[in-house]
Amino acid sequence: MRLPRRRFLQGLAAGPLVATLPAVGCAARGEGLRVVVIGAGAAGLYAGWTLQDEGATVTILEASAVHGGRLRVLEGFADFPIELGAEEVHGERSILHTLLVADGARFVDADDADVYFVDGERRGEGVLEEDDFADAEAFVDALGDWEGDDVTIAARIADEGLAARTTFLTDAWIGNEFGAQNDLIGARSLAQGDAAWSAGDANFALDGTTLLGHLESALAAILPAVKTGQVVTQVDHGADGVTVTCADGTTYAADAVIVAVPITILRDGDITFSPALSDDKLAAIAKVPMGAGMKVVLSFARRFWDADTGSIYGAAHVPEFWATGLGRSDDNLVLTAFVMGDKAEALSALGDDAIATVLADLDAIYGAGVASGAYVDGVIQDWLKEPTIRGAYSYPGPGSHAARSVVAATVGETLYFAGEATHTEGHFGTVHGALETGERAAEAVLAWWWE
Repeated sequence: MRLPRRRFLQGLAAGPLVATLPAVGCAARGEGLRVVVIGAGAAGLYAGWTLQDEGATVTILEASAVHGGRLRVLEGFADFPIELGAEEVHGERSILHTLLVADGARFVDADDADVYFVDGERRGEGVLEEDDFADAEAFVDALGDWEGDDVTIAARIADEGLAARTTFLTDAWIGNEFGAQNDLIGARSLAQGDAAWSAGDANFALDGTTLLGHLESALAAILPAVKTGQVVTQVDHGADGVTVTCADGTTYAADAVIVAVPITILRDGDITFSPALSDDKLAAIAKVPMGAGMKVVLSFARRFWDADTGSIYGAAHVPEFWATGLGRSDDNLVLTAFVMGDKAEALSALGDDAIATVLADLDAIYGAGVASGAYVDGVIQDWLKEPTIRGAYSYPGPGSHAARSVVAATVGETLYFAGEATHTEGHFGTVHGALETGERAAEAVLAWWWE
């Protein structure tokens, strides 16, 4: 289960080394196989790499001008590279962790102390020992034990009678962490995902490198197969193979196709399938939600937060800030505002003015003019406004757990699906989950071709 950052920020280290990536060229199950992969995010790249490694001819079509999907890096803003998309490695038992270790990644090792803005004052972690907050923390700890109906987390909080003064914390630790807000998160779907989670409970942050950089290094052999600016509009699939048509009229013929686009692209009908997807498939796609999400990265002339600050909770518009440079930077002058769901929608509507709103939140916590007076620069990464993505990552809405299996299911023998939203075993919303679905889809294609 992808638990809040606060759980595992202390003492981040590489943890136990796991096996390296599979050796290249061990078999040729894909000899003579032609596959088109739609989408060059983590899932698409890994699917393509796996197929090519087995001798298949692969073409990856990417609608945007760059590969990487929701992995994106901000260089030159600080004395370390900043992740604008996925940032943490959730768990030590995954393809991603294996890949990073094999590629020589270093992980941050830093002690941290979180800050809570409660009743108009900044408090340390001792506030969690107070009865109201202890109850809220116990509620979060027990999320995976819920066996009742798939009511919303907000409904469960109301039934539990948690104190209103803790709402900002449950909003940050649950709704915001999972990509929405608590009145959209399904309690049973979240618990089912938790029960299936197998990646481990440690969280890791990279020190001086980026997730995209490591993927590019480890999967370098597949990058020449990526064709950017290819907006797929139609997929014709059947027993005789597939034809993929792009907006510019270009067509690609193949034996099979793997669709590895964000769930929003399927939901909004950007791609026409012939034969059409079944009503059950379309209904399942509609049940796997993905909402607004953004990061606002801020640099300051001086640090006004304590040197060991990890996360800051309690702002009006931003559920969580974190000290992005902690353990990565000698200067430690950067904060990231992490905002999902309806609050991200509200900030998105403000455009560039969102920075002023975020600074006002920090001023309210640290004192009038403290943050705004030290502000140097800011960057907004608004994933809702990315035309080929339109959101952050899928979240566990009511009924979504069972729906993911339907979304992931192969259609016929030539149409396959991948992407974090299609993960059926709890790793949705993560990079390692995306990689796992890419491998799953590639292996399914190879099994069909090899039989």
